[in-house]
Amino acid sequence: MGWCQKDLKQFEEAETMYLEELHFMEQHGFSQQQISIAFSNLALTYRQWGNITFAIDKYEKSVSLKRRQSNVDQLSLSTTLFNQAFCYVESGQLDQALCLYEEVLTIRKRALPPSHLLLANTMRGLSVCYLAQGRLEDARRLANDALRVASAALPDGHSKLGWYLYSVAECHRQSGAIDESIELYERAMDIFSHHLPHRSTSLAAVKRVLAMAYDGKGRTDKAVELITESIDIIKQHLPENHPDTAHSLVVYGIILCKKGDLNEAGVHLRSGLSILLKTLPASRPTSDALYWLGFISLHRVQLADAQQHLTECLRLRQAIYPRGHSKIVSAETLLDQVVEELQSRECSMIDDNCM
Repeated sequence: MGWCQKDLKQFEEAETMYLEELHFMEQHGFSQQQISIAFSNLALTYRQWGNITFAIDKYEKSVSLKRRQSNVDQLSLSTTLFNQAFCYVESGQLDQALCLYEEVLTIRKRALPPSHLLLANTMRGLSVCYLAQGRLEDARRLANDALRVASAALPDGHSKLGWYLYSVAECHRQSGAIDESIELYERAMDIFSHHLPHRSTSLAAVKRVLAMAYDGKGRTDKAVELITESIDIIKQHLPENHPDTAHSLVVYGIILCKKGDLNEAGVHLRSGLSILLKTLPASRPTSDALYWLGFISLHRVQLADAQQHLTECLRLRQAIYPRGHSKIVSAETLLDQVVEELQSRECSMIDDNCM
């Protein structure tokens, strides 16, 4: 059984309940603290549903209310800011996410001992943001610091340790240390497999990035096996239009592109992109889908389509990554190839007309 009307009904019932609760609170003079909590609950529902834009809006309302309180609980505020920052990262709004993560870290350093697990989680969140910006050294340093604190605070094999290993693994993968990343991903997956349901979406997320790592090693068959398992799990537990569904479809499309199966790759990339354009239009997976669709169009000499895809890809990547980032350079390089081919064809047409 996959995602069904029953699941959708549960989300809709939760949304209706929180919206009605908010309306009642606002009409009957409840405190700002109580209303802010209701906004946070609604934001979490939207986030789980994959509607990141709505989640950000509700987190912003919750934060705004908390900041107006003269005696606001700073740790409670930091939790809402942390969740809001996570959604900003998902949507590709990295500068906003960075500001919030840094504020959360400041609050928690003042209120908590250095060995507290919340500090480790904050460092992990900040490392994810740095990694998304291409700041590999900063990301690796924080991810390792977070893992060190978490390892001291948690018993061996604790389920939460899996995410700290996952973050360090991502730093290794994106810096090209594929063997190290695979080892850490597999350790994380082993932890999750002992503590989480066999078909958990957390396992699906690890399988997705592990597929990318194996693809980077040239082990395409293993990568295809893992990404198809990831998609199968996600389709069982999340709606078809969820960003996680789209992300796995895009990764599958990229792996198939590198394998040379451009027809099947295009199907998965377009399916993923159609979801992302509705849910996370400015995100990193969106730019990746556009890049590889541009690659396919160039290979098929569909130059107008290639130029359109790559121009939009470059625009997104310039908004997400710092100048000179490899993602920007790769998009510029491929777009230059398309432009040169278009110009060459125009020159050929002129020469033909002159004969």
